[in-house]
Amino acid sequence: MSGACRPGRTDLTRLLPGPAGPGGYRRLEPAAGQMHVWRDDLQPGVVPSRGRIGAPVLVVAQLSDTHVMDHQSPARVEQLDRYADLDLALDPSVSVGCYRPQELFTTHVAEAMVRSVNACSTGPVSGAPLDLAVVTGDVTDNCQSNELRNAMAVLGGGHVTPDSGSPERYEGVATSGDERYWHPGCEIDDLPRIRHGFPSLPGVLEAARRPFRAAGLRVPWFSVHGNHDSHLQGTLPANGRLSTVGIGRWKLMAPPADLDPFEVLRRLTDGDAGVLAQLATGRGEPVTPDLSGGTRPVRSGSVCTCEPAACRSATATPPATSWKRRPTTPSTPAGGSGALCSTPSTSTAVGRGRSARTSSTG
Repeated sequence: MSGACRPGRTDLTRLLPGPAGPGGYRRLEPAAGQMHVWRDDLQPGVVPSRGRIGAPVLVVAQLSDTHVMDHQSPARVEQLDRYADLDLALDPSVSVGCYRPQELFTTHVAEAMVRSVNACSTGPVSGAPLDLAVVTGDVTDNCQSNELRNAMAVLGGGHVTPDSGSPERYEGVATSGDERYWHPGCEIDDLPRIRHGFPSLPGVLEAARRPFRAAGLRVPWFSVHGNHDSHLQGTLPANGRLSTVGIGRWKLMAPPADLDPFEVLRRLTDGDAGVLAQLATGRGEPVTPDLSGGTRPVRSGSVCTCEPAACRSATATPPATSWKRRPTTPSTPAGGSGALCSTPSTSTAVGRGRSARTSSTG
């Protein structure tokens, strides 16, 4: 069986956090596998002995919460995540999770997951052929059309562009100069580096935005709907003013100094779009409006039931079943500043619409 499924099987090898460095940052290191444990104590006499397994009804590979992300989108609210930092932490009962330093790599992690599934042609216990793969929700992170296109390409195979806005430069929080964010390509004493030991990785912003060709799953695949596939940040429906934020010209980097975080979080949870006007008084930076594209390949509630080759074909030319919105032209809030680090890129980006959408995919 090891010949049929070499990498990707955790009973053969695993990736585990290595020793903690200064501040606690850990690198992943290979470790010994963890074999399946046979349990006959739950209902004695029912579980067959090893090597005498009956024919399985179905062999399924599960992928979940890929959260393919447009990490430069103006529709993200990274600026609120600082209220989970130890020095600014709110009441422990308030959950804040709007930013992760590794958000740059969600598309690449999803691609690695697909390649691991492809490396397994049989089930690790039964040895029966793999029938299909199921993605159990949250294929995308912020219900954006460009996130969906990239997720479809990763799962079905095709061209992936993990970039948005300007094809010439990175336009997200990782070059903002705000100490609350990780700046992997800049020599800035940010808190992730000082407190937690995050590394300096020159060139990673360019590499993370570089287009690549996804392998695609080799078995039929299906996907179900998750809250992040229909709501901004998995919380707010992309209606009214919220539907145009992602294709705007301004990205918020830090909240205003007089912000009442409890009130803002309550209003966001209630779907109050008026809170955007309050957040807009904080520090931000101009970004390139992302207007190309904006179609939804699959109608709401649909799943993919096609073979892999057909999925790849459908991904290349998605049917136009969604709506598009033109951006507004907001005035530039006071206090804006340019990026502190320049991250030029010569790669050409394609298919980068950020229009919000409300369907899952499969």
